[in-house]
Amino acid sequence: MPAGEAGDLLGVDSSARGVLSHRRTIPAVSRDHFGGVTVVADGPVGRLRLDRPDGRSVIDYPLLSGLIEAAAWFDARDDVRVVVVESAGKVFCSGFNAFDPGPIPLDGSVGAGVDIGRLAMNAVTAMRALTIARVHGRARGGGVVLALACDLQVVAADAVLSMPEAHMALPIPWATLPRLVRQIGPMRTRDLVLTAREFSGEDAGRWGLATQVVPAADLDAAVDSLAAAVVTTPQLVVDQVLAEVDRLAESIAATGDGTGDVERVLAAATDPGCQAARDAYMAGWAERQSTR
Repeated sequence: MPAGEAGDLLGVDSSARGVLSHRRTIPAVSRDHFGGVTVVADGPVGRLRLDRPDGRSVIDYPLLSGLIEAAAWFDARDDVRVVVVESAGKVFCSGFNAFDPGPIPLDGSVGAGVDIGRLAMNAVTAMRALTIARVHGRARGGGVVLALACDLQVVAADAVLSMPEAHMALPIPWATLPRLVRQIGPMRTRDLVLTAREFSGEDAGRWGLATQVVPAADLDAAVDSLAAAVVTTPQLVVDQVLAEVDRLAESIAATGDGTGDVERVLAAATDPGCQAARDAYMAGWAERQSTR
C-alpha cells in the first residue's frame, strides 16, 4: 500500500494541523482506553497515557493504532485545551517492540507496518489541543519520536534517551529524521541516529529537544504550570500560532509523505550487511534477556 493511502483509510490528516473547522460537541466522556492508551479528560487539561502492564510502555502496532484513536477522541472534545502525553509505567517509553509487534494493521503489508508509526505520530502532532510530553525514566527510539511529536516537552534531568534503530539495522522511520533535523539540525541528527548513543535529559535541553528540563521530583509541577499558562491564552491565538508554526515546520522538513521511510526500510530488509547487524543485535538482546 502506498504510504499516503494508509492515512486515508484511517481518516488521519498526515500533514500538519490547521485551524480546525470541524469541531463538534459531544456528550462529555471522562475516560476511555484504546490499544494500550488510556485517555482522561478533566476540564481543560486531558491526559493521554501509555498504559501497558509491563511498566515499560513498549510500542506495538495496537498501541500505534490506539494513539490515532486517542487523538481523535480528544479532537472531539472542545473543552480540552491541553493534552499531557505521559506514561503510567516506570519509564516514558521503551520504544517499538520489533520482536513481537502484533498484527500489522490496515492491509497487513510491510508498507502499512512501516507507515502506521508516522501516521500515529502525525495524529498526535495534529491534535487541536496543545500537547505536552512528560518524559521520565527512559525514552528510546519511538519514545523519543512520540515526545518530539508533541508541541512541548518537559523532561526529567535524570532521564536517559536514545535512538538505537541504526544499530538494529533500521533506517529510522516514522518521519523521525524530518522532526530531528527541524529540532536540532543535520549535524546533531547524524550524531544521535548513527551512533545510537544514550544522552541525558540535560543534554536534550541543551540541544533543543526539550522545552524544559527539571529535577524528576518537580516534573509534575512543571507540566502543570506549563499547561496552566497555555489554558489562560485565548484559544483562537493558540489555534493560529500552532497552525502557523506547524506550516512553517513542514516547509523546512515535511512529515506528510511516508514513501521514503517505506523504501528505506524495504532496502535494509534485503541488504546483507543490515541482516548481519540485525542478527548480531538480536543475539545480544537474547543473551541480555537470559541473564535477567
